[in-house]
Order: sequence, then C-alpha cells, then structure tokens
Amino acid sequence: MHAANFTNVSLPVALHSKYENFVDIVKDNYKVKDGNGYWNWKSVNPEDWVHASAVGAKADFPLIVHDKTKELFIDATVSQDAADKVKLQSVGVFSIPH
Repeated sequence: MHAANFTNVSLPVALHSKYENFVDIVKDNYKVKDGNGYWNWKSVNPEDWVHASAVGAKADFPLIVHDKTKELFIDATVSQDAADKVKLQSVGVFSIPH
C-alpha cells in the first residue's frame, strides 16, 4: 500500500513524506520468510498472485489505516517531536495478524 492512498487526499502537505518514512514498520509484517522470495505464492499464474495480494492488502488496510494512524501522522506533520514519537507509539497501533 502506498502512502498516497490516503495522505494525498486528506492532508498532502508533509503527511505523505512522514508516512513514507514510517512504512518500514508496517513492511516488517510482510517479510518474505522462505529462501526463494515467493511470499504467499499459491499459483504458477502471476495474475492469481497479484489478485491474491490485492485481496490481502484490502483486508489489512483497516488494520493499518484508521483514525489512530491518521491522528499520529497529522500530529507528526506539524511537530518533529511528534514525528519522532510516532515510531514508539505505533507498536500498539497496528494489529496485523500473520
């Protein structure tokens, strides 16, 4: 999921870049765990994999982007101190089951 999914619509100034810097915490939940790099590969057809990935991303979206997430990043756009605290506060914000 790219930060533009909500940041460019709701508050484009600074929020996009702050969210991009934070995305690594979310991405850690999606690390490829096998030696081949085929995370969630269930088919020999790339279209099937892309579709399955999109379905999974849509299911995870409300766990990642919600009122608390937006509140943290709106605060971070106007305060570097708040931006520095976002990573510490975010541990309890995301509850992605894997």
